[in-house]
Amino acid sequence: MLTGKGRVPAAGSVAEPGDTPERGFPPTRPRQPEAGSPLGAPARNARFPGLRWPSLIVGLGQTGSMRLDQLDEQIIRILTREGRRSFAAIGQEVGLSAPATKRRVDRLVAGGTITGFAAQVDPAAMGWGTEAYIELHCSGQPRPAVLTTDLEGIPEVVSACTVTGEAQALLRVRAADVRHFEKVLERLTALSYVSHTKTTLVLTPLFERTGAAPVG
Repeated sequence: MLTGKGRVPAAGSVAEPGDTPERGFPPTRPRQPEAGSPLGAPARNARFPGLRWPSLIVGLGQTGSMRLDQLDEQIIRILTREGRRSFAAIGQEVGLSAPATKRRVDRLVAGGTITGFAAQVDPAAMGWGTEAYIELHCSGQPRPAVLTTDLEGIPEVVSACTVTGEAQALLRVRAADVRHFEKVLERLTALSYVSHTKTTLVLTPLFERTGAAPVG
């Protein structure tokens, strides 16, 4: 039902911050985190003091920070499992209308929490049968920008990060087979600042999360 004062949430749905309850109708109580949830105590909504929204702060690097509530987290988890779900299907699962779900997704994209949508590909189907983690030990301390430039030029390196400890960087590498993997190692050790490497081959991949916070 629509009135001049806003939308009345449907039965079983969750009140959106932009929805003002019609006179005579109590505000719909938002969902609370389950016992033991890492979200902790719900934070009070500044616009509607009677509503309390479970929330946490997600850092966005130099772009600032964005406050997420439990519905945002649920939507993110759904999209990381199945990025092609429709807004209507997502909304039905979390208790929102399709337009309200779209507004939340648009806000998550604009705020930098969702950085993009991509297809997940089976490495074996692409011919990448060997996977390993490589510790990169360097003479001196190469700058992260130098490491990024050099490692991005090696397509078999699917991810890389600087780390604490004896190694300067940790790489995740995929190759077609052992011979191909040896060629990747040769390219890495040919970098002027690399003194040696330490390799751990992956036997059986168990699972991989794609950015969503674990359920508490």
